[in-house]
Amino acid sequence: MEKRQTVNFWKRSQPQPGKSQELAPLVRNWEQRMFALLTQQNSVRFSVADKVRASQVFVFRLLLHNPNDLGKVLAMAERIGLALGTDSPRIVRQQSVVEVQIPLSSDLHRVLTLHSIKDRRDGLWVTLGQTPAGKNVNVDLSSPNYCHALIAGTSGSGKTVAQNLVAWSLAMGNSPDDVMLLLIDGKGGVDWWGFREVAHLGHAVIGEPSEAVGALTWVVKEIGERGSSGQIEPRIFVVVDEVYKLLEAKGDVIARLIQQITALGRSVGVHLIAATQYPLVDAIGGGLVKANLPFRLTGRVLNSQHANIATGVKNSGAEKLLGRGDCLVNGEHRVQVALIQNRDFGLLPRRHNGVPQIDFASLDPDRVLSVAAGNGGNRDSVYTEPIVRSSNIPDPFEPEQVAWAVANGAGIGTLKRRFGIGSTKATRLRQFAAEMLVEWQRIGYEVRPTVPA
Repeated sequence: MEKRQTVNFWKRSQPQPGKSQELAPLVRNWEQRMFALLTQQNSVRFSVADKVRASQVFVFRLLLHNPNDLGKVLAMAERIGLALGTDSPRIVRQQSVVEVQIPLSSDLHRVLTLHSIKDRRDGLWVTLGQTPAGKNVNVDLSSPNYCHALIAGTSGSGKTVAQNLVAWSLAMGNSPDDVMLLLIDGKGGVDWWGFREVAHLGHAVIGEPSEAVGALTWVVKEIGERGSSGQIEPRIFVVVDEVYKLLEAKGDVIARLIQQITALGRSVGVHLIAATQYPLVDAIGGGLVKANLPFRLTGRVLNSQHANIATGVKNSGAEKLLGRGDCLVNGEHRVQVALIQNRDFGLLPRRHNGVPQIDFASLDPDRVLSVAAGNGGNRDSVYTEPIVRSSNIPDPFEPEQVAWAVANGAGIGTLKRRFGIGSTKATRLRQFAAEMLVEWQRIGYEVRPTVPA
């Protein structure tokens, strides 16, 4: 069986007529100066394998005649920038070539939009944007290497656009029965305006810290229930913007809940994507969270310390990125994140009967965390307040829940979203409704289930 790739970065770009014409005089000048610096002054022999104009940088791809010159060229960013009259370029080795990525002045920048990217992926694959060489960057969020993410960057770095892009791609590429989104914003929900009625929402956009505690508690409870039932669908993606704001407001409980989600969520189809302006260890929930966020998408950050924590590697240079979606994947591969426009939000499937509201009020985070840590007793009595059960009904279902489940032939995922209940209860409700349907048909009633809402 062919091994499935989880990320695909490099492929020689196809010729793009006219792409470099407006820069032709400047590019010739850069090439001459770089030749003089490398060949005449430092005895580095090379040939130019490719020249590509990207959104915010111009790229020379150099083929070194002597591989032993690699270290010398990689260390010359400051000198090359000085020779070319630009900011210091980013110099990296990509496969068999060395890339010199020269920042363009802002008046020469081009916007990379979703519509300009061809062959985008569906399912749990997300197309983030393109490399400077024009190759799509695709990541598989079901992979252990990309299952939980940290998106970091200062204001204007493209952090908000990146997390919107991830949520948009998941909603466009999957049915609401396959993917549920829980969107949490430490700034009050303003950055999720385009998702307010999206069909994939498990709950309305959450903007208050107390609501965020309830939502994350429900997620940890759901992880426990899925661990017992073996269910992994729908996949739940919890996207938390400005996680440091929630930690400031609710402190330890938020950190403990996030740690539990990142430690146990992947195996049962629960994923966390956390975004922050301040990627310090304490501002993302502690060292355990940092260790459990394998996918790092980093825009421009304040300094090298933030860059080290955000990317997970030293000397990434993330503090020197250009902003506006200029990012690094796992501290190594440069990507220009595609811009979502207003018209793109209009393509998202909408829910016509209102966004469901999960009841968070009855959940005690300390009790849920106690169960998750293996210290609790009976699941129902620990997760919620005691429930009074009728002697002749196997679960505390409301009559309208049973009637709706029977009438619509609804699946487990639909029942969970419709009534804000967990996997175990939804499974029992579906089973009970199926038994009721058989009994009603046996005694002569005709029930024709409709398409699930």
